[in-house]
Amino acid sequence: MRIIRFSVGDVLKMKKQHPCGADTMKVLRVGSDIRVVCTGCGRDVTVAREKLEKNIKSVIPGDVQNPQNT
Repeated sequence: MRIIRFSVGDVLKMKKQHPCGADTMKVLRVGSDIRVVCTGCGRDVTVAREKLEKNIKSVIPGDVQNPQNT
């Protein structure tokens, strides 16, 4: 299993779409469970890291200059 590195503020492009049609999620909290919010509808979801990492297509880095401002 590959380890995917991402942090708070990064946007995750997913393999499958959310029911609203968006395929990107923004990371809100990182730990054993990852809290993400859908960029389309704003739905807040907490997912186990292992399950989330299987569904990530790519990671788009967030605001590198000021990560607390996202």
